[in-house]
Amino acid sequence: FGCEDCKRAFTRRHDLERHKRVHTGVQPYECPHCLRKFSRTDARQRHWKLEKECAESVKVNSLLANRYRKILK
Repeated sequence: FGCEDCKRAFTRRHDLERHKRVHTGVQPYECPHCLRKFSRTDARQRHWKLEKECAESVKVNSLLANRYRKILK
């Protein structure tokens, strides 16, 4: 699978689709704490490792959401 913009080749279609975000600037992943956007989930996860305040906020919100879901069942 080849990129029409830069001719880079990929063995999997998924990798090509992810790569296309480099050219389009699409950033579908967001840190819910600081609202910073990322083009890849692994970049967002790296952000959480570096930014402890964001990581704690995400962790707390996730725990609260899980608890709320259990209450609703």
